[in-house]
Amino acid sequence: MRTRMYRLLWLAKILTRFAEIFYLISIFTIAFQLSHFPLYVMLISCFIIIGKYLGNSIALIIENQYVAIFQTVKIILLCFLLIFDMNHTLTLFLLYLITLFIAFFDGLFLPQLHRPHSLLSNREEMLVSNGFMSYIDALIPIGGWIIGVYLLVSESSEAVLALSAILSFLSLFIFYSIPSNKEVIVLKNPIYLLNWKQMIRGFQLNGLHFILFIEIIGKVVWMSSVLLIFIMNEFNKGIYWWGILNAFFFAGIVLAYYILMKYHSFFKTLQQKMILILSVLIGCLLLFMALNKSIYFACILFLLLGFCHQIKESLLYSNLLRNRKSDVINFLQHFGAIFTLILVFSIFVVGIVAETISIQWIYFIFSMLSFSLIPLYLFQKN
Repeated sequence: MRTRMYRLLWLAKILTRFAEIFYLISIFTIAFQLSHFPLYVMLISCFIIIGKYLGNSIALIIENQYVAIFQTVKIILLCFLLIFDMNHTLTLFLLYLITLFIAFFDGLFLPQLHRPHSLLSNREEMLVSNGFMSYIDALIPIGGWIIGVYLLVSESSEAVLALSAILSFLSLFIFYSIPSNKEVIVLKNPIYLLNWKQMIRGFQLNGLHFILFIEIIGKVVWMSSVLLIFIMNEFNKGIYWWGILNAFFFAGIVLAYYILMKYHSFFKTLQQKMILILSVLIGCLLLFMALNKSIYFACILFLLLGFCHQIKESLLYSNLLRNRKSDVINFLQHFGAIFTLILVFSIFVVGIVAETISIQWIYFIFSMLSFSLIPLYLFQKN
């Protein structure tokens, strides 16, 4: 961790993370300015998810030497997006199209950035560095959302987008200045590119898979696009509260990391009971969010939601991977495309609900979904 290679990798990851946050702030704001309809804003999230999934899939079968080209194209697209926005020639269709391609090239680059094992010398150092980077990944969004929204309010969405492009360029430059070996792992039969007929034919849900299904689509309520509509439509507050609520959510995640590390043995002993208790707590917190009318109470709720969500997710996936490793991994790998489409469809439905009824109904619906998992956690073996 004291080597020049690690420090450069650490810096490149931090710059990339800040660039991603600033990019999200700018494009969601631009989409909201072009159309105040919740559905149109949330469609941005759909294109980001689809683009990143396709990019991640193809990244498994290409060599590292092409990644610099793809990331350069992404930066060029960011510049085009900035020019169109500054000239007031940007349309929703063009925004969606550019967003899809930017997410695609991001999906190609990010797997390369998250491979520190090729730069570190031994297993012990790798474990420490991975834990350190996980903690940093949770800390960065707190400052990123506060700084990004402050720049948005004080300057403009164009300034935030320009800063994202600059940080992306610096990250790429630093990453490719790292001395490393050129060994490449190429998968001849990548799991993501399976035949669709085989995938659909073998898609059978049991209790465990249904739990994973609900947990994955439950992430919709934390998405930035949903929170932006929640702030603007329900509370009628300034956009800076968008950054504040996001920061509170990630502060809860950081607190969860600290508690998990400090009381690891306690959570390990009561793992299954804690997952059940946290499901009840998350359901109650989402219900309170649906009924809440105070922006200050919403900050507390999002802090608690981030805390409970992160602890539950850490306990759930560590438990699943330990007890049913092959089953869970094979299921998630083989049906990743189906789950991606389901997540995209869920966002689309959430956009329609927010546009036709009220976005607070979303928190009520997902509260009921969280409560629906309680019987499954009670009767699911291991």
